[in-house]
Amino acid sequence: MAKYIATDTDKSELAYLADKITSMDAEQRSLFDAVTEAGWHCGNVSEIINVTENIHCFELQPGTTDVHHGAYSLSLADEQFADTAARLEETHNRFMLHYNMRRRSVDEETYSRNMAKDEGGVYTKQGYLTQDSDMEPIYRGVQDLPADYRTPDAVKRATPAERSADDDKPSVLAQIAEAREARRSQPEHREPPAPGRTNSGLCLSI
Repeated sequence: MAKYIATDTDKSELAYLADKITSMDAEQRSLFDAVTEAGWHCGNVSEIINVTENIHCFELQPGTTDVHHGAYSLSLADEQFADTAARLEETHNRFMLHYNMRRRSVDEETYSRNMAKDEGGVYTKQGYLTQDSDMEPIYRGVQDLPADYRTPDAVKRATPAERSADDDKPSVLAQIAEAREARRSQPEHREPPAPGRTNSGLCLSI
């Protein structure tokens, strides 16, 4: 995994990634190790952290090698072909002849690799890895670091557009002063006196 992390990576992100990995259970850690071994979503430390947030998107068949997977897959194919042939009694002989020729021409390793290519899977030291769903961009960069990890250097690395909305808001005192100044600049509005009354409120007699 270290080969995917740049030397100038923010230390706050490295600390956060280390804590995320430490908090994983054994199954999640095997998944994470398989993903990083395969090099999936490992362009930088931010992508790797996002893998930890989306570890549920991956599936691992532990201990499955390409040969083992191929043997298992071919055994399933045997069952499917045999079941289909049983339902097609009228063409059984011709069907089985075609199947046996196909079966002999494909070795287990080649079959498994072709199947992995179709599924988008890959064989790792941990087993056969696939991605079952798209990841969500939960972690995008230092701007998404929890408050406990947001050091001054991490905040400085975030671009203005990436900083949290709270960082861009004026202080409460500044907002109060701005509201007072806005009221002072507006002309004072007074209601005109009612007909038959002076400003003193007395009725004029004619």
